[in-house]
Amino acid sequence: MAENVPVEHPAERTFWRWVEEYVSQPHPAIGRDGSVCPFVPRLVEEGNLFVEIDDTLDGSDAGAMEARMRRAVGDYLAMPDAYWKSLVIVFPNVVGDDVEVVDRVQGALKPDCVPKGLMVGQFH
Repeated sequence: MAENVPVEHPAERTFWRWVEEYVSQPHPAIGRDGSVCPFVPRLVEEGNLFVEIDDTLDGSDAGAMEARMRRAVGDYLAMPDAYWKSLVIVFPNVVGDDVEVVDRVQGALKPDCVPKGLMVGQFH
């Protein structure tokens, strides 16, 4: 877990564990040396990986999730030096078959974000 980062939600603890134990580690399926995401270890080290937990959405309303993510994109772009940072939104109550909404929302955001040089990934 990033040092000096207060963890207030169980999903946040799970997120930081995933970052440390998976995303920041090598994996044979990647087909190259280095961590799964080569940018993450440096982001964590520099304190530039941010996570927000949104436990108000359960995946039943794609429109609400898309609106939430569009606000997150705006929040990200408002960060000083945003392009050297990463913002991850975790939806701990989106489980089971409802995770499909994450893919749909990512698909809706991508055409607006990619031309701005932003990556909107979906992980579930």
